[in-house]
Amino acid sequence: MLQTTSVYSSLEIKSGNNWNSTCCSYPDETLRDGKFENTLINGDYRLIVRPNNSSVAGSSRTYTFTVESATVKNFSILGSSETISPVSGIYTTKLTPAAISGTIYKSNGTTGYANARVCMRPASTQNLWWRACTQSNESGKYTMDQSWVTDGLWEIQAFSSGGDLTEGSSLIDSITVTSGLGSKVGNLTLRAPNFTGVVSGPRGASPNNYISIRKYFDNGEYTWIDSYFQSDSQGRYAFTLEPGRYRAVAGTDMVVAGGTTATSAECIVTAGNTTTCNIALIAPNVTGTVRIGGTAVSASVEFLKEINYGKEQVGSSGTDQNGNYALNVPAGTYRPRIYLYSSGNHILGPPCVVQANVNATCDINLPATNIRFKVNKALGGTITTGLYAGFTLKTQTIEIWAGSASNDGNGLFRGSLIDGTYRINLSPDGNDVTVGTSSVYSVTVESGTVTSFTLEGSTTQLVATAGVFTLSLNP
Repeated sequence: MLQTTSVYSSLEIKSGNNWNSTCCSYPDETLRDGKFENTLINGDYRLIVRPNNSSVAGSSRTYTFTVESATVKNFSILGSSETISPVSGIYTTKLTPAAISGTIYKSNGTTGYANARVCMRPASTQNLWWRACTQSNESGKYTMDQSWVTDGLWEIQAFSSGGDLTEGSSLIDSITVTSGLGSKVGNLTLRAPNFTGVVSGPRGASPNNYISIRKYFDNGEYTWIDSYFQSDSQGRYAFTLEPGRYRAVAGTDMVVAGGTTATSAECIVTAGNTTTCNIALIAPNVTGTVRIGGTAVSASVEFLKEINYGKEQVGSSGTDQNGNYALNVPAGTYRPRIYLYSSGNHILGPPCVVQANVNATCDINLPATNIRFKVNKALGGTITTGLYAGFTLKTQTIEIWAGSASNDGNGLFRGSLIDGTYRINLSPDGNDVTVGTSSVYSVTVESGTVTSFTLEGSTTQLVATAGVFTLSLNP
């Protein structure tokens, strides 16, 4: 069959031991001839022909070839020594048969369901999280790419679109994959929801709120169900769950409902019955704004107890577009820690004291970027990837985990640190001896400025060049 839509190709050119993406393209659907066309420079190439995840045509296949003097040579399937010859200047490629494929049906058992999330995981694992997911197309059909699947027994399950009050999830089914092909067609039928409720706050219903589910065990521990729902305009949500004990969790909605994140009471699901489990958002007792260098920023905010390494979280909230956050926490003294969406960095804020029965305002005012550093390998050369930089804040009595920082493509780390003395732990990924081993540095910030920067155990002060400190891993 000639595939003229829902297919695209990606091209990679070899550079040393790496493959770098050069472009991707789609067939010309107006001509409906299924042809891909590219103009290439000399080099070794890898061509990956991929269907749309919801396509029923098959799964991706990789080809390799070389371009010399503007001529394509040695065009073949990856791993094959048999070359493919063009016909009238056109190479014909084929998709690989899908490892797992089928149709997702509505609960009536006959109508295909579009945009279902279809997930799979090895049946041998006790992990409830899914290894990979795809979506069904407009007819309810889906495929799982062979590159995602190894031979063995797999579990599959389908979920409605995450905002559907009338359809839930399917039962879990099992398929054996042998030599890259499933033992049967993976058709799945959604079930009607049996776990429903409404999210509301002090000012009323909470629309467009994301609801997650915890499943509880007899020992009191719980696990998250790998599924979510976005409430409708009336705050309603619905899931299909197996018999058991559950709690539903909704996020903060200060704009419409006027409440902070909340967890429902325990709700029990029994076979053949529908359970109602409403969630009441809680009025905040802490509000504030996150600013860096005087500018409001979007971030998530955690409140941590001031204990050693400070990892006991008592509440969290995302900010709105103006940097405002809201929480409800017990009385106590906390350290706010933000996760900055724009950089992927964690930053610790000043203490916040919350008194019983008193609303607190805790603005998190962080300085503009006041620390910049790069890290060299033990044998020289800047590290640009594969490096963990963890920060802890040292006080007179405890050491509080302040989070981690990420470097950019040039290896530069940036931070906005409040006054205090910090320990920076640098740890490389893997065991490459040319990179080096972990090292620890100590840095002091006073009045928003770095006043001391040393290798831990050394009295030699580092000096920044053009505002950037240079650190090194140990041999």
